[in-house]
Amino acid sequence: MKNQNIEQFLEKYNDYKIPIMFYDLSQLEYNIKNVIEFEKKYNVKFLFPVKSFPHEKIIKIFAKYNFGYDVANNNEYSFIKEYIKDNFVSFNGINYNIEKVDTKNVIYYLNSLSATAKIEKFNGLRINPSIRHKSFSKFGITIEELKKIHNNYNNIESISFHFYEDNKYKKQKIICQLYRKVKKNFPNLKYINIGGNWDVLDKKKLEENLIYFRKNIDNNIKIFLEIGENWFENCGYLFTKIVAYNNVTNKKIYYVDAVKESIAKWSVLKPLNLNLKHEDGLIYIIAGSSCYEKDVFYVSQNRIDLNIGDVVVFKGLNGYSYAWNKEFNG
Repeated sequence: MKNQNIEQFLEKYNDYKIPIMFYDLSQLEYNIKNVIEFEKKYNVKFLFPVKSFPHEKIIKIFAKYNFGYDVANNNEYSFIKEYIKDNFVSFNGINYNIEKVDTKNVIYYLNSLSATAKIEKFNGLRINPSIRHKSFSKFGITIEELKKIHNNYNNIESISFHFYEDNKYKKQKIICQLYRKVKKNFPNLKYINIGGNWDVLDKKKLEENLIYFRKNIDNNIKIFLEIGENWFENCGYLFTKIVAYNNVTNKKIYYVDAVKESIAKWSVLKPLNLNLKHEDGLIYIIAGSSCYEKDVFYVSQNRIDLNIGDVVVFKGLNGYSYAWNKEFNG
């Protein structure tokens, strides 16, 4: 959202008495269109995890660009089933009482050996990345455990690698190492799901990631990218209002009419419209209005001058913030 649009929004803000979560959907569409060409260029498919922003308008936008969807249970599937045609649907959760759907291109991933007693048919496996303790995840089946599955591997169409690793180069290497170790076990493998947390806003970096994977994963294997929150990092804004301030030792605290854990969970927020000044020996804190000591939005050593009623705009509100949005402490 451009500064001019923010100013226009601020003019209308006085009509509202509550904090506002604002998402620029035109920016979201720009983010999608900026990288959608990679699907054909590198034989990949974007999947949108419903949990990352379960709102009808958002689902419609991703349906417009023929995205697949990742769901963890029947509740999430029921939310998106009217938008599915021949799109890919990935059931990648740990809930085994999942609805059997007639839609084409549905992948049911087995997460653990305990699930084999409850799921008779599955066409996907979630692989655990724990190789000699170099990486750890609580999800998926280890390579050692794979040997214990009494199943016809000819039925497996997809394997998935879902784990968090902040170092993307390390994550790439682990995924490709795992792929080389297990690919001979699956003669009819068609897809590999490499999970989310890939930066779609940095087009050059994303393409470098895809080039690396295409050099190490057979070209006939389609790669699923299950990206959620990263689509929204430059789309989401939080509008809050100063309701009080306080002075404690060497700290000046401004309180806003929002609660960080309730309205911005998992988001990394940065204020947009503060007139920061030189350091004056004080620490300035913008805090939430709940009775929770860690309800803090922003800390700065630069001087901040705010008054009751002033509006503070934060950028960086992601989709999970909407999903987690709740009431706390009134």
